[in-house]
Amino acid sequence: MTEILRLPKLNMMMKSGTVTQWHKKEGDRFEKAEPLYTVETEKVTTDVEAVESGTLLAIIAPEGTTLDCLEPVGVIGEPGESLPPEISKPGTEAVAKPAVEPSQVTAAGPEFRVIPLSDMRKRIGERLARSYNEAIHLTISLQVDMSQASSLRESLKSEKNFHPTYTDIIVKSAAHILKNYPMINAVFEDGELRSYASVNVAVAVALDGGLITPVVSEADKKSLLGVSSAITDLSEKAKTGKLDLSEVMGGTFTVSNLGMYGVENFSPIINPPQVAILAVGKVEKRVVVCDDTIETRPMAYLSLAFDHRIIDGADAARFLSDLKGRIEDLSWLKG
Repeated sequence: MTEILRLPKLNMMMKSGTVTQWHKKEGDRFEKAEPLYTVETEKVTTDVEAVESGTLLAIIAPEGTTLDCLEPVGVIGEPGESLPPEISKPGTEAVAKPAVEPSQVTAAGPEFRVIPLSDMRKRIGERLARSYNEAIHLTISLQVDMSQASSLRESLKSEKNFHPTYTDIIVKSAAHILKNYPMINAVFEDGELRSYASVNVAVAVALDGGLITPVVSEADKKSLLGVSSAITDLSEKAKTGKLDLSEVMGGTFTVSNLGMYGVENFSPIINPPQVAILAVGKVEKRVVVCDDTIETRPMAYLSLAFDHRIIDGADAARFLSDLKGRIEDLSWLKG
């Protein structure tokens, strides 16, 4: 008996997806749990597996097609079976909506090229618009002395062949104190503030044409090595499109570091439905005054953007000051 394959709704926020690759051709046989096609959403690129054995009778959504959840992507069944009437009737080719290919356009003005937005780019745009339309953004910044973080990185490298990044240390430091700030370790959704007992830190990872924030679950309970390993693993998966849906859901706070690009300071955009995000700038030597003595030390800007509907400026300042203290004195940290 024929069955129409439909684009699955992988999570509550998913509205559409793009079929990026078919692993079977029309007429190919497949077994249960074999991947049929790959779909790209805002958060992940994932393979859709067959729920039972059969034959791919027709591909309705060719590679590059963007369509809404539950729209038809193909037809499966047994060889020789007829396609369902709603698929075989004239005009059904309009069911699929292939993405526009880049094209050269010549008009009365200068020549230009149309670059279609990927599904990820569109979803990022929607989420950013939601963030600015709903949350009342306020950003505060301060400088933090990274001397101990720098020394720790070098000592762990020589003693344990473990070289954590500054991001690893900052994520671990933030996770260590977030449980003391329930209004910050929270999400605001459906008109209610949900404060979580677990500290799940999302880390921004830049991709070609987009950005994704995989989540280090229970980061407060992990050692520095555990946090570092998790971030490395998640980043590699993100860049190769192998993240599981569970690895991008459930974040309660986000850290975004642009220091590796030479950015000194920036105002981040809150990752909804979270209520706060931490921006990390470049670590570089700056002139500072310590005990009336002029010195040069490795310094970095930390900026906290928060939803002023939920968090008062004083509470945000206390959190940022506390974080500064933890980073400047890492005696609490066990590698």
